[in-house]
Amino acid sequence: MKKATIPTILSLVLIGIFFPLQAQGFGRELSSRSLVRNNPPKTQKLSIDDIRKNYKEERRTVTQTYPYENYLLVESKLSEFRAANRFELFNLETGIRAILPTGIFVVQLKAIISENDLIFFAKGTNAIDLQVFFPFILECQRNDAREPFCATRKPAYLSIGQDSSFGNKKNEVLLNIRVTLEGVEILFGPMKGKEGEFWADYFSIPVASTKYAADKNQFIITFMSTKPDESISKNQSRFLPGNEYFSSLQINEIDGNCQVILNLTKIAKYYTGELINLKSSFSLPYVVLSFAEELPDDN
Repeated sequence: MKKATIPTILSLVLIGIFFPLQAQGFGRELSSRSLVRNNPPKTQKLSIDDIRKNYKEERRTVTQTYPYENYLLVESKLSEFRAANRFELFNLETGIRAILPTGIFVVQLKAIISENDLIFFAKGTNAIDLQVFFPFILECQRNDAREPFCATRKPAYLSIGQDSSFGNKKNEVLLNIRVTLEGVEILFGPMKGKEGEFWADYFSIPVASTKYAADKNQFIITFMSTKPDESISKNQSRFLPGNEYFSSLQINEIDGNCQVILNLTKIAKYYTGELINLKSSFSLPYVVLSFAEELPDDN
């Protein structure tokens, strides 16, 4: 009787060890590690509770969810760090997850065209060096669910009456302003005695903001802690033949700030901007502001 009891006891012990390990393995099927990249199709449907549990394990907070057919788009942020938000598209039928390549920028969902085409609006801020760019549109596309998404950056056009802010630095000089067929290009350089500050970290234009004065139909761009170069005429209105969106411009210096005032025509309804560095040894930063009568189709 005693010899028969020992195998029985060993069997029970082995069963007691095997089943907890087996259950633990099933519980990790949707773990953080398995969801880092696009997963192979699973045999059972993925529930929203499963998704939320996985984010909790990753120490991320789900801030918003967007259902679309048999997909779920999930927006999340790291719980403990100041970082950009992240978007991931889950196929609830197969459990496959695709990470949207929105990168370092803080974005918000603009439209879901299909499970292979999603459009985001980027506010212009990023979580790496805190540079502030002009807002833009980021479209994430793929040919089919077997491929990763690719991102395309497009200009975002804002209504003339919608204020905006961009740029990062201070103590700069407005070196030159050039009128283009659709707007203006404004070039900046370091203020005397502030060269080290200008060349440090990265190149950027001064902190800037736009405002629309409806009563005068004026578009006003204010550059903080900036002054016009001595070669630029101040407080004089210059007429600009050939540009359809504004008839004249004026440059003012007020309380240590520089203002560029554009006297708009009736057809100027929308505007966009882009921050660029000169492709030269100096890499001076400039901003391009363009206007439009109608909103482009991809906006």
